[in-house]
Amino acid sequence: MPPLSQTTFDNRNMQLTNIISKRSQYSSNLIIAGDFNTSSFSNHFKILLSNNLKDSRVGFGLLPTWPANYGILQTTLDHFLVSDDLQVIDRSTGPNIGSDLLPINMIIGIE
Repeated sequence: MPPLSQTTFDNRNMQLTNIISKRSQYSSNLIIAGDFNTSSFSNHFKILLSNNLKDSRVGFGLLPTWPANYGILQTTLDHFLVSDDLQVIDRSTGPNIGSDLLPINMIIGIE
């Protein structure tokens, strides 16, 4: 849910924290993808970039995804985090396909 109230803001942050707290339960080759409803400039997002995870956009630009039809006002709410042992070979956003979010295209390899 978008963080439109204090409750949904707190719930979103708790969900992001839970991802990191359970990281050891997942494979070392991990991709976490989704609409996180947070900017990559948020402290809550930056917490995710610990414990063997990296932002797949690094080296490819900001790649904003929302809102799809307002290019100048866009920000990135959709993210792909990958474990350090995965290599992002290419990453881009696709054209507007009718959603409020732009699609993400990505090619990943194992280092």
